[in-house]
Amino acid sequence: MENDMNYSDKFIKNTLVLNKKAQINEGYHIAYCFDDNYAMPAGLSLTSVIENNPNIEINFHLFTNNLSKQNLSNFETIAKQLDCSITCYEIDSNFSVNSDTLVLGISIATCLRFIVPEVLQKITNRVLYLDCDTLCVGSLDELFNIDLNNKIAAVVPDAEYM
Repeated sequence: MENDMNYSDKFIKNTLVLNKKAQINEGYHIAYCFDDNYAMPAGLSLTSVIENNPNIEINFHLFTNNLSKQNLSNFETIAKQLDCSITCYEIDSNFSVNSDTLVLGISIATCLRFIVPEVLQKITNRVLYLDCDTLCVGSLDELFNIDLNNKIAAVVPDAEYM
């Protein structure tokens, strides 16, 4: 008998759609991974994406670890006020990584990005992962139109500012 459960399914404790009215099947898919400490920067980043891409349907996927009820409520408010699609994937406390991986102060929440493709594979074949400290200052059309044929991923280096 074949097991239909994905490796990542056992780590998803709960999936919450924060604005059912705004749920869409088309458009762009953007993922963030964070814990309660980065909820505010994630909210700012998400808002900057919406404000700079007003004519684009965007599905946000939030992979969270230990997110407080207050911060979850804040994202629900953003989803309703900005009429956008936000799905929150609450990660179970069983999620762990090899402690040798957590070097240089990298948190478990940072490692959540590794399960994003598997969790979203039934929803989309293309997802943009953004760090929570990313501020969007323009259209994302160019990023989403990059030719990825025969490529697993495209990576953009950090920009240096003077």
